[in-house]
Amino acid sequence: MTPLEATYPEPLCDLKAQLTALGDRFYPKRAVWISSRTPFWMARELGKLDLRDDLITWWRFPGGMLVTADWWLVERLEANPCEETLADILGYTMPKSEIGGIPVVVQALHEDCVIWEQIVSCEGAPAAVDRASRLAPQTRMLSMLECLRRRRRLIEEEQHAAEKEKDPPPGRGAAA
Repeated sequence: MTPLEATYPEPLCDLKAQLTALGDRFYPKRAVWISSRTPFWMARELGKLDLRDDLITWWRFPGGMLVTADWWLVERLEANPCEETLADILGYTMPKSEIGGIPVVVQALHEDCVIWEQIVSCEGAPAAVDRASRLAPQTRMLSMLECLRRRRRLIEEEQHAAEKEKDPPPGRGAAA
């Protein structure tokens, strides 16, 4: 058993897409994992989403939060709070503990936003690509470094945009 740990946060656009997919019967998505490293400003924005609160459960675990409409998934992770259980709940083809060699990241996309993402060994990539293609018509595979760079770039852009929205426009005749 591998203990649950916080991962590098995902961009707000991806988290919104994942939560939207969770509430859409078109997508066979059962749960979303939100890292406890997710910045507060992003969590606040996620709280503004129009989700069916009567159907969605947000449950805190070490390393993050499980969001699901299936209460039994929360109970399952509570009974065995480890990466292997979480991997199965999220529909991964293999848990992180089984990844050997150089990992790759497989993503299922909707309008360029990630609705499902799995890190996997090169040997396990075909199964993960098959899984991703059943979740969304658009998929891609990238290196772990490319994935983390994308996340960092998008989070920085989103944070900059959020800060810009908070700053009031300069007033007329303001002292320079």
